[in-house]
This record gives sequence, structure tokens and C-alpha cells, in this order.
Amino acid sequence: MVVDDDPLIRAVCKSHLEEAGYSVFVAENGEGALRQLRTQKVDAVFLDILMPRMDGIETLLEIKKLQLPLRVYTMSGGGRAEVDKFLDVTMKFGADGSLKKPFSSSEMIRLLRTPELVKKEVGFAK
Repeated sequence: MVVDDDPLIRAVCKSHLEEAGYSVFVAENGEGALRQLRTQKVDAVFLDILMPRMDGIETLLEIKKLQLPLRVYTMSGGGRAEVDKFLDVTMKFGADGSLKKPFSSSEMIRLLRTPELVKKEVGFAK
């Protein structure tokens, strides 16, 4: 699942993941993501941090409450604050990894294919 308020980012991420053979759900905000997670089987969520209505950190906390067997990777371009600070906070709240925008499709795919390496190498905000 790709959750981002930017329709272009949703479309590009969805396209790259589908090209790699994944089925992809999308949501434009945290509320939409939570609705889908209650009815759809999802293995991983790529979650933007800065979104209106329900931000990524609040969404991450709500996803964790559902206790679903999935991985959550946060992503951010930062906005007005430093990107690494946002991503560090999400790791403390239980994200499985993070991506700093802009990122490549190969980084997304690598997170999905090698989750055991995530916190060691790819996507971990230091």
C-alpha cells in the first residue's frame, strides 16, 4: 500500500511496485489507509509523514494498534523541518524503515525483498 497526499507520488510508486510484480492499494490519507487495512490483506505500507487530516505519525500509531502482520516504511521530503528528524521519530514509534524523498524505485523494492537488512542498511534514518 502507498499512502501519500500527493497524487503523482502515489501513481509513480504504484506503477513501480506493479512493474516489480506487486499488487498495490493506494490511499490519499491516513484515514483512507486505515479503512483499507481493516478489509484488505496488505504486507507492507509506504507511508508519507506530512499529510493533511491525519499525519503519518498518527497513522503509524493507529496501524500499530491494529496489530496486523505487516511492515510499515515511512517516507518524507521534510517540508519545513529536517527530513531525518521526522524519519527518526517514526522509527521510535515502530516504523520498520524509512525512505527520504526523492528515492528510487529500486530502494522501495529492496525494502520489500530484504526486510532483514532494512535497519542495518537501507532506509534507516540515522
